[in-house]
Amino acid sequence: MTTPLSREKNNELYRRVMAGDEQARRQMIEDNMALVSSKVNAFIREHPEAANLRDDLRSAGYIGLVQAVNAMDKHDNPENPNPTGYLSIAIHREIKRLADSEAVISVPDRTQRDARKENRQIKAPAVQQGIPQSFADRRQDAQQELMDLRELLDSCCESDDERTILRMREEGHSDRQIANALGLSHTTTYMMRRELEQRFDQKCCELEE
Repeated sequence: MTTPLSREKNNELYRRVMAGDEQARRQMIEDNMALVSSKVNAFIREHPEAANLRDDLRSAGYIGLVQAVNAMDKHDNPENPNPTGYLSIAIHREIKRLADSEAVISVPDRTQRDARKENRQIKAPAVQQGIPQSFADRRQDAQQELMDLRELLDSCCESDDERTILRMREEGHSDRQIANALGLSHTTTYMMRRELEQRFDQKCCELEE
């Protein structure tokens, strides 16, 4: 597939996966590979310096996708209102983790100053490219991770309107529908959602440091 599955199709597959349908499990993985590609492309647009890692990022995204789908029937809540969002979060986290593992290791300022005083040159080492075996072998508790992410999202909300935006997005409503419910313009609602997402991304970065 060249385009990600619709929310409705993922909802249908999710219900079948929860009922123990192995064919639906395989289909959910295979048909959401386009979602992985979409997330990788979006990540590279925001971080063009990671373009050389495209294939590795795609592999990491697939790992996140498979782990998320395989963990679905372990959920206590079979009526997950947003399986597409759940998959997106799992894919994004694995992409970001791999990108972080490939980043150049920074040299502390103090070390650089001391080296200059001694006329020594320090070259920042780079992490070896390729998905580490520990990354591929890691087994995560996806259910607990989803709960932690949900609590983190809640902590990013600074107003009742933002909590409404979060809840309605989880229920599958569009920005325009949310704007109508809040009595705000579509642009204002979109900007509020983007600011909420940026605060969430910032908190994720702080937790991973």
